[in-house]
Amino acid sequence: YTPPSVSATDNLIPLFGLSTIQASVARTDPVTGAKRKLRKSYKGHITDLPGKNEIPTEHYILRLVHAPPPEPPVPIDRPIDQALLENVFSMDKTPESGVAGFDVGVLGV
Repeated sequence: YTPPSVSATDNLIPLFGLSTIQASVARTDPVTGAKRKLRKSYKGHITDLPGKNEIPTEHYILRLVHAPPPEPPVPIDRPIDQALLENVFSMDKTPESGVAGFDVGVLGV
């Protein structure tokens, strides 16, 4: 075990060269001491990134939390055919010729 060279008690801002970023997002201007307006959105910070940078307005997690609980599964009213189960879930060894229709060259792509 080699202890890490960085500790959680270290000041990471100068260690990783983040002073200019810290100054750009500071709540007060370091020169004048005037308070800066805080932005409520991060959209301006991500506009130069490639891809779709839209902030979602619909919250999927909230819909899940407030959704009614799912209905319980319908119980099976007849016995399960054991022969069918053995046929469907059989675990036979792959033949020496391999799986029919499978191209192993695709794995290297």
